[in-house]
Amino acid sequence: MLRTLFTFPGIEFGLPGFGVMLALAVYVATMLTAKRFGKLGEDPEVVWRLSMWYLIGGLVGARAFYVIQYHDQFKSIWDVFNITKGGMVFYGSAIGAFSATAWFCWKERTPVWKLLDAMAPSLALGIAIGRIGCFLNGCCYGDYCTQGPSVRFPYGCDAGSHFFSIGSQSMLGFRAAPDASGALRIEWVEPGTDAERAGLEPGDRIIAVGAERSSNAFELTNAMYDHLQQYKPHRPVPPLPIGIERGNKEINLSVMPAPSLPVHPTQVYSTIGAFLLYLYLASAFELRRRGGILVAECFMLYPIGRFIIEELRFDEERLFDGLTISQNVSFGIFALGLAVYVWARTHPEKTQGEPGASATGASLA
Repeated sequence: MLRTLFTFPGIEFGLPGFGVMLALAVYVATMLTAKRFGKLGEDPEVVWRLSMWYLIGGLVGARAFYVIQYHDQFKSIWDVFNITKGGMVFYGSAIGAFSATAWFCWKERTPVWKLLDAMAPSLALGIAIGRIGCFLNGCCYGDYCTQGPSVRFPYGCDAGSHFFSIGSQSMLGFRAAPDASGALRIEWVEPGTDAERAGLEPGDRIIAVGAERSSNAFELTNAMYDHLQQYKPHRPVPPLPIGIERGNKEINLSVMPAPSLPVHPTQVYSTIGAFLLYLYLASAFELRRRGGILVAECFMLYPIGRFIIEELRFDEERLFDGLTISQNVSFGIFALGLAVYVWARTHPEKTQGEPGASATGASLA
């Protein structure tokens, strides 16, 4: 995880990894779409004019979908517009972007099937790049993983916060509570954390946290939380000095905040799947014989992979049917792709000059 790629000296502002990858995905996708649209005998500049509209539609759709899905996380209107930590849903982006594209095609009388087929490979590549941004941001994480490839995100990530909220892990790699005498004692040390490596043991009495030396458990606990409050995306939390009493000995240790439990690297799986889809669609584009087939295949193939990966994710709640909202939307996207595929296969294409051909329909070749 690398939420901030670069921090500007002297100011509390950094360049977010998620935003950089999102911008790169949009630029690369637009550039390749324009190139393929030109190969179909159309003006590539049309794609660059369209890009502003599908960028706006995509951003609005992605954020709106996320806000609706996780509405309980938003306390103010600023939270709704603050996208520096991510908080977007691809399906919302797709709905918004394609709505904007449909409006543009209607307004400009753009050959719709040529445009959508030119967009299909770029969409898959854009997803592949965008999911790298998700990995850097630590969002869209997988479920707890004990076998196979896994990743542990550093302190401050969404996965760690979620596991902490349900009591599956601790913030500092250990759990401490007051004993009968009011002293703060270690109850449990999380395996694989810096606290375990530093040598903390259950039963140790905490007598100092940073510069705070006290016999009061409440004061020591507050000192630990104050230390964790130093976290910012561009500034990791430094090690926490802890003084403990074990038997008749005083020991000074330093522990780093705990990373998340190991989770499935679903962002990496998504990137690999989307890139493979891109390779297929890019190859199929060169063999394109009928308008609409390519975008239909994109709409059918992507939801299959997304549905499977959703089974490995841990950041979405299940709905009444036992599926996540993205899995339910996947059924709709697949059905739309299938309908377009059947229609394109069963309806003869019209070319310019034939009866019934329009500026839009004439470009299906």
